[in-house]
Amino acid sequence: MSSCNFLLETLSIFVGDILAVIVLGVVGYLVLRKAPPFRIKVEWSYPNWDQEKKGRLPNEWDEGEIDLMPLVRVVSDDMTVQKVISVIWVRERSDESNPGKIYACQRLSETMPKDARTTAFQNKRILELPGPKITCPARESRHITKLPVFIETEDGQRCTEQTGIRKFLSGLKEHLFKKEVS
Repeated sequence: MSSCNFLLETLSIFVGDILAVIVLGVVGYLVLRKAPPFRIKVEWSYPNWDQEKKGRLPNEWDEGEIDLMPLVRVVSDDMTVQKVISVIWVRERSDESNPGKIYACQRLSETMPKDARTTAFQNKRILELPGPKITCPARESRHITKLPVFIETEDGQRCTEQTGIRKFLSGLKEHLFKKEVS
């Protein structure tokens, strides 16, 4: 092996190591960052749908109207930060500048006391908030349950349910730091 080939191979290994450190640094930053100090999880309920009788959720072949309600769980990552949730939105797109059709908006300040909608209040890690009721044709229910659900705090901070790589990184962060949901 000539000294020129040796230097090129050593340089390529060095550059590869530098790139690996940069990638790990970016991933570490994304996993460990603290904004926002909470995340949300959404479960949908179907108040006027008899799932036991029908044995399934509504689909595009069903007729009639159906009510949908998101149950929004706000999970606090930082128990020292308390945020007051003021609004829950269900809308077509996650783009704040172009949200598309807004299916529902519920102003919690009109329906719940401040303590009941404050994150990390009295060391409760999970805050459960009933979302707005949406009445729609049963055939559209599956589409609506896949829409982004947003929360907004009194100080204007917004958060949506995590999907894709953010959901993976959040799960990785939970696994690494062994945070148990209680």
